[in-house]
Amino acid sequence: MELPENQIGISDINTWRDCPTRAGYQMRRWTEGSEPPERKHPDTMYGSAVHHGIERMETDMLDADGAAQAAFNEYGMYLDPSDMERLEHDLAVYAERDYTGVRSVAVESEFRVPLLRVEGRTVFFRFKLDRLYERLDRPGHFIHIDYKSSKWRRSAEEVREDTQMWSYNFGIHEYFPECQSLDQVYDQLMYGREFTRKSDEQRKTIRRWLQRQVRAILADDKLEPKFNEWCPWCALLPECPEPKRTAEFAAARIAALAPADEESGKLALDPDLMEVYVAELPKLSTAKKAIEAFEDAVRKVLREMPEAERAYFGYETFQKNLDVWSPVALQAAHEVMGDEFYALVGLTKSRLTGYMDKTDPRREQIEALAERVQSNPQLRKVAE
Repeated sequence: MELPENQIGISDINTWRDCPTRAGYQMRRWTEGSEPPERKHPDTMYGSAVHHGIERMETDMLDADGAAQAAFNEYGMYLDPSDMERLEHDLAVYAERDYTGVRSVAVESEFRVPLLRVEGRTVFFRFKLDRLYERLDRPGHFIHIDYKSSKWRRSAEEVREDTQMWSYNFGIHEYFPECQSLDQVYDQLMYGREFTRKSDEQRKTIRRWLQRQVRAILADDKLEPKFNEWCPWCALLPECPEPKRTAEFAAARIAALAPADEESGKLALDPDLMEVYVAELPKLSTAKKAIEAFEDAVRKVLREMPEAERAYFGYETFQKNLDVWSPVALQAAHEVMGDEFYALVGLTKSRLTGYMDKTDPRREQIEALAERVQSNPQLRKVAE
């Protein structure tokens, strides 16, 4: 694979490790001047919104509320009401976590440093820093802050092993020779901060790791697809055989591990194989999302086809009749049922926030009337 402008970043390397095909597609952004038109992962777009808001707070001196609106102006099409509340919280936290006794060295700035020579040309390592400060009381002592907006908390051990923070540590020392020591802060806006440092030996290790990864990428002339967690949001999904192949393999494996009961047709799980079943769950969940995204994309194309072309594929469109009750009809239903009517209809927070603006004083009053009840048991992976 060729590297546009002979440069590469840690996100490019990690994307190649996830899926070489997608990495090749992602490289377009360096030659086309913008991000490729790929389907966006919700958390990825939310993170972009947060970083845009932070950048506007620094460049335009906006407060947290103004920065939230600036982020919505750019990314509002991807943000739900729950995302808005997260965004407002994260930007407010950012404003509170100010650093004193420092001078700004970099704010949302990109850098690149020479990484290795290959066939007579220099390949550069490219990196972007959220914040880089130098302590006023200790010249030569730098502080790097990387702001994170994920819903999931990362442990101190995960931060120490994080290839992005590690490679940025190498890049900072290479670009700023006056940097004698460096503290790195992994600032999780929803949770707290984790701190990490690296030694000269660790910087040598990550440099060699980056060099080996780059050589492997340059030698990859096949860029074969690889099933990974990003498959459901990849723009290449409709043409990519890997999610379908993985789903078919998973289905065949489940059929072998848990054959359906001949009478009921339901899966017969073997208690002794539960550990095997659970190990398959993450891959199955991702494969299911990928197949559903593929189905949605194909159905959308079919719906938008000319009628004759759609008929060629054996499909037609039709209108479903839906029964709906207008506000006037609901009022009439209440007159028929009396107060029993309220057991039939329900108000949800999402409906309320979607209908009533946050500045409306009635909204706070209505929210205060809600009772907090336990939902049915949900399932999530415990962080290791």
